[in-house]
Amino acid sequence: MSPTVAPSVSFLTSSLAITMLFARIATFIVVTSFLILNMWFLIHVNRLNRDSCDCVSQKLRIALQFTLAWSILTILAGVLPTKIHPLMLISSFLINLFIYIIVSTAFIYRIEKTQCACAKSKASKTMSILNVVLSVSLVVTGIMVAFGASSGNGT
Repeated sequence: MSPTVAPSVSFLTSSLAITMLFARIATFIVVTSFLILNMWFLIHVNRLNRDSCDCVSQKLRIALQFTLAWSILTILAGVLPTKIHPLMLISSFLINLFIYIIVSTAFIYRIEKTQCACAKSKASKTMSILNVVLSVSLVVTGIMVAFGASSGNGT
């Protein structure tokens, strides 16, 4: 009977390994994509500063640059080997994500309100789409955390 049991255990082990590999690949793709998008948005905002585009206030551009830089550093700190506690990284990222959504929404609103030609670009449109995705993700995460915290005694 042992020979029939061993292949099923082997199959489960290999299935778990494949699942873990796909999870790592998916995580790599998401993290890399988010890192590239943040860098692209930062370049876009820097271009607005360089071109003296006054459609969006200087304070709003600085706030957006700060949140984008903070996001890039948080992602890099999460990917690279550091001594920063993972819970601190996750907290920092979620706080930054919340601030990013607010600041970038104000930035996009200002561009659309003023019909600013110098600030409209693919980066602004992509930022707008990403805001919707991130807002929904943040709400879903909040709901999951709320239900997870209230669902029992930690078992």
